Amino acid sequence: MISLGTILVAKYLEGFTKLKELYHFSLSCIMNLEANHLSGRLPSTLGYLVNLEIFVINDNNFEGQIPSSIKNWLNVTSIRVQGSGLSGPLPSEIGLLTKLTKLIISDLNGASSPFPPLANLYNMEYLILRSCNIMDVLPSYLDVMGNLTILDLNFNKISGQIPSYFYSLARVENIFLNGNLLNGSVPEWMLETGNNIDLSYNKFEALLSNGCQSRLTIPIFKLCNRQEFVSFWFLQYHKPCSNYSYSLHINCGGKEVTISGTTFEGDVDPGEPSVFLSSKTNWGFSNTGLFLYDTGVSVDYIELNHSLNFPTPYSELYESARVSPISLTYYAYCLGNGNYRISLHFSEIVLTNDTKLGGHGRRVFNIYIQVTLQGKLVVKDFNIVDAAGGILKPVIKRIPVAVTSNTVEIRFYWAGKGTFLTIENNTGYGPLISAISIEPGDGFGPLALPSFYIRLLLECSLKA
Repeated sequence: MISLGTILVAKYLEGFTKLKELYHFSLSCIMNLEANHLSGRLPSTLGYLVNLEIFVINDNNFEGQIPSSIKNWLNVTSIRVQGSGLSGPLPSEIGLLTKLTKLIISDLNGASSPFPPLANLYNMEYLILRSCNIMDVLPSYLDVMGNLTILDLNFNKISGQIPSYFYSLARVENIFLNGNLLNGSVPEWMLETGNNIDLSYNKFEALLSNGCQSRLTIPIFKLCNRQEFVSFWFLQYHKPCSNYSYSLHINCGGKEVTISGTTFEGDVDPGEPSVFLSSKTNWGFSNTGLFLYDTGVSVDYIELNHSLNFPTPYSELYESARVSPISLTYYAYCLGNGNYRISLHFSEIVLTNDTKLGGHGRRVFNIYIQVTLQGKLVVKDFNIVDAAGGILKPVIKRIPVAVTSNTVEIRFYWAGKGTFLTIENNTGYGPLISAISIEPGDGFGPLALPSFYIRLLLECSLKA
C-alpha cells in the first residue's frame, strides 16, 4: 500500500528530484502544499504527475512562474494558487487542461499577462484570476462557458468595454470586475439581473444613456470616469455635505453600543457577496467576493461570539465582527479636514478552540488607508492572533491620517495568505474587523489608547 501523500511530501523536500517515479502509478493524485512557508521555484518535473486531479499551493513563498509542464495534467479538475509568491505571466498551457472546473489564481507578482486561451474549457465553474496583473480586454470565450457560476477578475488592468452580446453571462451568479480599467457603458442586462455583480472602481462613462447615476442596483462606488476623489455621498445625491463631522465610531457587525460615553453606531446588515450599504449618517461599507467551499457557498458576513473573557460592557464591542472573503471597505465622508487617528479594533472570534482548527488557524490580510486618489498599504500580512497574543483577545491598530478631501477609505484585503477552507462555518479566512474609531488627532506622533480601552486595561489588572 503506497501513501501518495507521503511520497509527494518526501519528494518535494528532496527538491522534486524523483517525481518521475510517480508516472508509473495509476493513482488519483491530490497535491496540497498549502501554508507551508515553502520557497524556491516550482520544477518542470511537476509535469510527471499526469494523474494529478487537485493542485493547491496557497500561502507559500515560491518564486518564478507556474511551469509550462502543467500541460501534462490532463486529468486535473482544480488548481488553486493564491498568495503563493509566484509571478506572472499566466501560462498559456492552462488552456489545454480541458477537465478543469475550478481555476483559482490570485496575487501574482511581476510581469503583466494577457488572458490565457481558455476557449476549450467548457466545464469551468469557478474562474478566479484575481490580482494577476492581467492587461487585456474581456475575452469572448467567457460567453460560452455554460457552467460558470463564479467569475472573479477583480483588481487587474482589464480595459475596454463589456460586450453587449455577453447575454449568457446573465446566468452567472457571481461576477466581480472590481478595480479594473473598464469603460464605455454598462450593459443593461447587468443592471437588471438579480445576480451578484460588482463593477466598482472602473472608468465607465455611463450606466445607461441617461448617464452615470441612472440606476444604483449594483455596487458602483467610484464607477464612473471622474478624476476628483469623491465619495459615494456625492455620486448618489449630487449635493455637498450640509455639515461636517469630526469623529466616527462603528461597531462592525454589531448593534449600537455606548462604552464610557462613546456611542458606536450599529452595523448589523447581513451583507451580500457584492454590496454597498450607506448608513443614515456619514459612513458606509462595501463588500466584494463570496466564501468558497466545495460543498456550497456561505452568505454569512457577520460573526458573533459571546465567549469573551474580559468585563462588560467592553465585550460588546468585540463579540461581533464583520468578515469578508476578499475585500471589505469602510467609507467615511463629510469629515472636516484635519489630522485624525484611526483606531481599528480586532479580536479573533472565529478561529477558536471550538473549531476543527482550534487556535491553530491563521487569518492574514492587508490593510489600506486612502485619503487621496491613491490608497496606501499601511499593514501587510496582518494576523489578529499574533498581534493580540491569542484568540478571543482584543487588539487595537492605531493609524494617524491627514484628511484633505473630507473622505477616508479603510480597506481590508485578503491576498491569499493564511488558512483557507478548513473549518465548519467557512469564514476562517479573509478580513475580520470588530470596530472602527476615527477621532481628532494631534499630528503623527505616538497615539494614546482611547479612554474606554484604558479603563478596560485598568479594570482587568485590578481583577487579575
